[in-house]
Amino acid sequence: MEIFVYRKGAGQVEEGFTRDDLPELLKDETNVVWVDLQGETGAHLEEAKDVLTNIFEFHHLTIEDCIEIRNQPKVEAFDKYLYFIVHGIKPGETNPGNFVTKELDGYLGPNYVVTFHVQRFRSIKIVKQQLRSSTFICHRGAAYLLQRILDELVDQYMPIVDDLSADPCCRAALLSRRARPPTADIGSFRRLS
Repeated sequence: MEIFVYRKGAGQVEEGFTRDDLPELLKDETNVVWVDLQGETGAHLEEAKDVLTNIFEFHHLTIEDCIEIRNQPKVEAFDKYLYFIVHGIKPGETNPGNFVTKELDGYLGPNYVVTFHVQRFRSIKIVKQQLRSSTFICHRGAAYLLQRILDELVDQYMPIVDDLSADPCCRAALLSRRARPPTADIGSFRRLS
């Protein structure tokens, strides 16, 4: 678990905090707090469940979704926070015949972002580096911090999508999908009824 904190007017983003520091850090609504949780080991998973349940008190179904792998992307609004699931691309495993993704779950509150992932994300690494060198992102608030994380995640897609769209096999497959008349899908559905 890594915790980043920006205190309003501070010259840098602080890190090195522990789970026990979180209640006090979150209490000050002028702070921007990012808690990045990893689930690479059983101990990491238990730590994540503890923080999500006992510190943030998120809805138990979102915690189940967060810990479980292979959920569909979504955003759910709750009274005090948003819960989201997005997918990043796995560059080394994605090819024209196999588009492979990895899951990033998280929460956005008024002054915090919580992210959870089992696999490493280059986008998260990039944003952490940006926070270590400048307060600009956190100075703009938690929503902007999340926007930067998601923007970097999407940036990781583009070179691979460009490569896939340049591949003749992929292009042919995409064109053949577009060539099917929409009524063919409706007819197939009617036969199933």
